[in-house]
Amino acid sequence: MDGLPRIGTKYALGETDCFALVLNYLKANGYIVPSEFNGATRENYSELFLADKRRATTLMERFIESELREVRKHEARPGDVLLLRGNPKFLAVEVGNAKIVTACPEMGVILDNKINYEVERVFRWEGT
Repeated sequence: MDGLPRIGTKYALGETDCFALVLNYLKANGYIVPSEFNGATRENYSELFLADKRRATTLMERFIESELREVRKHEARPGDVLLLRGNPKFLAVEVGNAKIVTACPEMGVILDNKINYEVERVFRWEGT
């Protein structure tokens, strides 16, 4: 899918973390990423995440809620953004065939089976 980094790309907070992965994917598909959201920018989000993961994760979730349209979980299709349960919560992009792309510090950018995760919510940007 356009805009997703190569599988195996090393994890880098602010560049290939799960939120950056989703923002880059949306941008590559025509979404205009706002320069600021609730006082946070792409540049200072990484600092916020390091200082207060809970606050950063809440901000990430609010951004997705305000910018994308929520759809029912069973309606997920390729290109949708998934909010996955975790500590902290994290994002992934549905790529089809029950697969997702996400990023984690231990393994970098990965392609994995969606069944391995608990999908909390599904969001869609109509441009994808």
